Amino acid sequence: MDKCTLLPQRCPVCSSLSDRHLSGYAHPELAKCHRCGHVWHWMSPGGFHEELYSYYEQRRLLPADQLFPERNHRRLTGLLEVLAPQGEPPRMLDVGCGIGGSVRVALALGWDATGIDLAPAAVDIAAAHSLPCFRLDLNDTRLDARGPFDLITLFEVVEHVSDPVAFLGRTADLLSAGGIVHLTTPNWRSVSRLTLRHRWRAIDPQHLQYFSAPSIRLAGERAGLEVLHLSTENLAIGSLVSGVRARLTGRDPDPSAGRVHDQQWRARTDERALISGLTKTANVLLRSTGLGDTLKVTLRKRPTVS
Repeated sequence: MDKCTLLPQRCPVCSSLSDRHLSGYAHPELAKCHRCGHVWHWMSPGGFHEELYSYYEQRRLLPADQLFPERNHRRLTGLLEVLAPQGEPPRMLDVGCGIGGSVRVALALGWDATGIDLAPAAVDIAAAHSLPCFRLDLNDTRLDARGPFDLITLFEVVEHVSDPVAFLGRTADLLSAGGIVHLTTPNWRSVSRLTLRHRWRAIDPQHLQYFSAPSIRLAGERAGLEVLHLSTENLAIGSLVSGVRARLTGRDPDPSAGRVHDQQWRARTDERALISGLTKTANVLLRSTGLGDTLKVTLRKRPTVS
C-alpha cells in the first residue's frame, strides 16, 4: 500500500481535490487521486524541453535499416492493418512521431499519413527520408486543414502532457465521424511498478501522468471518446531484472542497461520460436491480470448528438 501525506492537489483526470502525496517518489513528486486512482507529477512546470531529446542528434547519420528495423516494420504493419477502418485508405496522424517509423509503415500500406513531433532533430531525420513529418504542436490550427483524420496514434505520448483530458479532447476534435485514437502509455498498476516502486523505469521527470486502466478510461470518456479496447501487455524483463538487482544492492538502477537488455530480449523473441511462444503466453496472463507494463487503448469518437 502506498503511504501518503497531506497535499491538496486537483486531479488532472477527474478534477477531484486530492490530499494524497505518495511517499518514496520524491523525484518526481507524485500525487495520487483518492477518487479515480490517477497518479501525476504535481510539481512539474510542464512544457517541451528540447535538450531532453538531444539523443536524436546521434542518429542523424545512421542508415535506414538501423533507423527503421524490419522487426518494428512488421509489428507496426500488423497493428495498423488491425486498426484500419473499412473503405477508402485512411488518413492517419501520428502524434509524437519521432523519426517517422509509423508514418513510413502507413505510407507503405497506401495510407495518407502525417506525423508531428516537437524534437527538431527527429523531424529532420524523417524529412531526410522523405517522410511527411512536421514540427507542430497538436493544437496548431494547420492540422485542422489537414484533417479530419480517421486514425490518430499516440505511442508513449499522453504521459508527457499536463492536461490529458484536454489533449485527448483535441484528438477527438481532429477525428472524422467514428474516427479512432490508438494510444500506449506506461501502466501504473504493472507488475514492474509494484515490484520496483520508485526504481521503475517509467518514473521519470519527463512523465507528468501515470495512468492505470480506470484512469485512462475516464480520461478518454471525459474527452468525448469511448473505449473500444483496453489491455495491458509486455514485460520489460531487462529493466525489471536491472531494477531488482539495484533494489537488492541498495543502488540506483542503470536505465540504459535496462533498455539494452530489453532490446536484446525483443531481438531474441523475434529470432527464437520458443521465446516467442513464452512471450505470447506471458502476454495472455498480463492481459487477464491487468499487470502488463504497457496500457494499450483504442478509443472511438462519440457521435455528435443533434
